[in-house]
Amino acid sequence: MIQTSYVALERPYRIIEYGGTVGLQIGTLVVTREMDGRDGSYGIETHSHPVVSYVNPQVPLEARQRPYFLLPEGDQTEGVVWDKVEVGSVHTLGREGDELSWERLMDLSRNYWLSEPSPISAMNLMRLGNLWSNLRGWGLTFGHVPVNAKGVMRLTVELVLVHHGQQPCAAGTVLGLAAAFNSEKELLSTLRMQAEVFKALIKGMELAKDVVLTYKSSEKQLKPAVVVLNMEEKLNRPLVPSSKKLNRMRFVVKKKKAGFEDVG
Repeated sequence: MIQTSYVALERPYRIIEYGGTVGLQIGTLVVTREMDGRDGSYGIETHSHPVVSYVNPQVPLEARQRPYFLLPEGDQTEGVVWDKVEVGSVHTLGREGDELSWERLMDLSRNYWLSEPSPISAMNLMRLGNLWSNLRGWGLTFGHVPVNAKGVMRLTVELVLVHHGQQPCAAGTVLGLAAAFNSEKELLSTLRMQAEVFKALIKGMELAKDVVLTYKSSEKQLKPAVVVLNMEEKLNRPLVPSSKKLNRMRFVVKKKKAGFEDVG
């Protein structure tokens, strides 16, 4: 015989994460099953599943917006039962009003990114921005943000070479910045675009006035791009040759200096 009971929790709610999905735990669904033994004995098996909300209960119903970043459960945003995981297996980020460290936020962001079916999509950064906004809306503050006295955030992005399907992909350590590429030009273009979205996210959340990225890599195939990206960060502009010469130019690194040379 199976019995279920619902235990409603009181505020401040726990903010929990599992498999890249985050929600407010507003209750617990307890599932109990009685089992009869052959010798006349019996046992009780109990499972406790989180019941979550993806919206801020303090916001009036008519003013709520469906969280864009949460798609697995379809249109349901409240009273969602996480039936694939038990309460003891979820990760607690804190309670409403707590502080979330920058390191924990980065870990959460990478887990969220990797849970996406296409982790190299720039749209994931936008969904990530919605995730951060919801964490703020639930009362979490971000602590230990690496910002200097001038409000500048300096981060190191280490690029490693992986494969997304059959295509080579450069994956970064900051928010899962990643780019599938068939050429150095495509690699630079994609990483530039994702870096700009990431910087806009940081500044839009008012975590820093400016963001400076330093790229590094031990991968021989990625080192030329790393040199260019770092030069562009210093100059605050892309290093792109004129369109007339582009077809007969190639990117090279000589004596630690990067640039384009005419091969036509």
